[in-house]
Amino acid sequence: ELFDLLTKVIDESDITSTLRVAGGWVRDKLLATEEFKRNSSSNPKGVDRLTSKFKGPSMGRQGTKVIGAFESGSVSSLSLVDPKDVPVDIDIALDDMLGREFADHLNDWLTQHGQKKITVGVVLKNPEKSKHLETATMKVGKFWIDFVNLRAEEYTEDSRIPDLMRIGSAEEDSFRRDLTINSLFYNINTGEVEDFTGRGFDDLKRGVVATPLPPLTTLLDDPLRVLRSVRFAARLRFTMDESLINAATDEKVRIALGQKVARERVGSEVDLMLRSQDPVGAMRLLINLKLASTVFPICDIVNCKNGELGNSIFDGGLNLLTTTHNHLCDCKINTPVWCESKVVTASATNGVSEMILIKDEESRRRLWYAAFLKPLRDHFKQVGQTEKAKAGKRQGKKASRSVIVKLMVDELKRPLRDAEAVEKNYEGRG
Repeated sequence: ELFDLLTKVIDESDITSTLRVAGGWVRDKLLATEEFKRNSSSNPKGVDRLTSKFKGPSMGRQGTKVIGAFESGSVSSLSLVDPKDVPVDIDIALDDMLGREFADHLNDWLTQHGQKKITVGVVLKNPEKSKHLETATMKVGKFWIDFVNLRAEEYTEDSRIPDLMRIGSAEEDSFRRDLTINSLFYNINTGEVEDFTGRGFDDLKRGVVATPLPPLTTLLDDPLRVLRSVRFAARLRFTMDESLINAATDEKVRIALGQKVARERVGSEVDLMLRSQDPVGAMRLLINLKLASTVFPICDIVNCKNGELGNSIFDGGLNLLTTTHNHLCDCKINTPVWCESKVVTASATNGVSEMILIKDEESRRRLWYAAFLKPLRDHFKQVGQTEKAKAGKRQGKKASRSVIVKLMVDELKRPLRDAEAVEKNYEGRG
C-alpha cells in the first residue's frame, strides 16, 4: 500500500524522481524469502564464522544459542528477541530533490484526494550526529519514512565526518555504504531490486559481511564501520570476509576508532549489540578482532601494565555472558517451574525473575552488561580497591563511583540509570 501510494504521487504529479528503498529494509526482506532461507540453512564450504565458540571446524549459526520460541521468520534468526517487536522504519532515497520537497508533494497529493496532511519532521544537516544531508521524516500508515538523498562523500584523514558531501547517483551511494549487504536498493518505480556493487546478492546468500570498497580504506574513512560490521555479523549470524577481518585487526583501525569516533557513538553500537539476537557472538567478535580493549578501555581504569589482565577480564566476561545467555535461552525453550506465571513472583535470580528477563528487553540488556563486566568488578574486589576506580586527586561524589559506573557512564556514555541497574544485579536487587 505504501509503495502504491508513492507510485501514484509520482505518476500524477509533475515530478520525475526515482524513489529507492535503501539499506536494512531491503536486506531483511530478501532474507525472509524462501530463496535466501534455503541458502542460509547451510554453511558455505570454506566459510568460518568468527561468532562460533568452537576452535575446530565452525558450527556456523549454531556457534551461540539463539533458539527461542518464535514460529515466524527464519530459524537462524530465532532468539530471545522477537523480530516482530522491531519497528518498521524505511529509508527512501531520492535522486533529484530534497526529502522535504517530496514530502510536500506527497501532502499536496493527499489534500487533492480528500485526505489529511501528514506532519513532516525535518532533521537538519548535523555531521556530528551522522546527519550529513537534510532528512524529512513522516509517518505514513504504520511506517516511519525517512526521505533522504542519494549521496557521494569524501573523507579527511583526521575525521570520520565527510569533508565533501553532495547528492550522488545510485551507484555512488551504493559504494559509499558500510557493507555490501546494506547497499541494495528496491526501486519503487520499476519494482526491482538493484545491486550496483555486484556483490550484495551474493554476499547475502553466502552469509558474508564485506565492504563495497577495499575494507581498510572503508574502515579508516569511518572507523565506526568496524563496530557496525561486528554488529551485523552477530545479528545476522554471518561470517566476516577475510579481507575485512584483516582490516579490522589492523592497528591503524584500532587507533582511528579510539581517536576519530566519539565515545557516545561507540557506546550506542555496544548497546545495539547487546540488544541484538546474539549478544554473545558480538562480544566474542570484539575479542577475536582485538577491539575489546578499545571499545572497553578498562586499562585506563585498572592501570594495566600489559594486556594480560585485560584479556583475562574479557575472556572471563565472555564465559559468564555465554552461560547466562544460554540459561535464559533454555528457560525460554523449557520453562522451569519457577518461571511459570503462577510462581514467578516468588522466584528470582539475583533479584530479577527469569520470566521478566525473557520478556523484558531492557532487563536482559542490563543483565548482559552485568555478566560481561562482572570479572572487572571482581578484580577490584580481589585487589582490595572496594570497586572504586582510581580517582587521582579528584574529590567528591565522582571519586567514589564504582568501576562499573565509571566504565559505563564515562567511557561508554550510557545513562547513569543503566549503570545503577547493572550494580543492582550484583547486589541481588532490582
